[in-house]
Amino acid sequence: NIADGKLLKLATKRPEELEIVPGIGRAKAMAVLAALQLGRMACTEDAQTTQLNMALSIHKLMKGDLIGLDHEEAWVVLLNQNFRLIKKVRLSVGGISETAVDVRQIMKEAVLANATVFTLIHNHPSNNVRPSSEDDRITDKVSKAADTMRLYFLDHIIFANNDYYSYRDAGKL
Repeated sequence: NIADGKLLKLATKRPEELEIVPGIGRAKAMAVLAALQLGRMACTEDAQTTQLNMALSIHKLMKGDLIGLDHEEAWVVLLNQNFRLIKKVRLSVGGISETAVDVRQIMKEAVLANATVFTLIHNHPSNNVRPSSEDDRITDKVSKAADTMRLYFLDHIIFANNDYYSYRDAGKL
């Protein structure tokens, strides 16, 4: 079985990987992947209209973008003073165990979007939500930069498919 009966695993496949299944050509493979992407987007639709002032609401918002990935990605979620979504921005795409986070890029995105609040979120493909020492280091750097720029750094969230770690909830921010 190409995805072991798991939709999440199927959604991460490339079209050519689906084409090895008898009866699936390029057009069907693309249609299946498009339907799965629509499902991912539907999962986050209601999260975009709610107040995003808690880690759980940010986790729900980002689920469609980060669930099932086999590599790390870092994103910033930019909010207004009422904790409403302005936009979400992918900062970097990395490998299996790390991705780069440029603090200057976070500040630039926040300023250009007129955001007053932001959350940094990245995934751990291993689904282990425990922060690394590098996660702690980048959280500290981002926090200091946010203070300098008079922006509210709401949280740094480590995303796993059905779980998350929140620096704010853990009292580390």
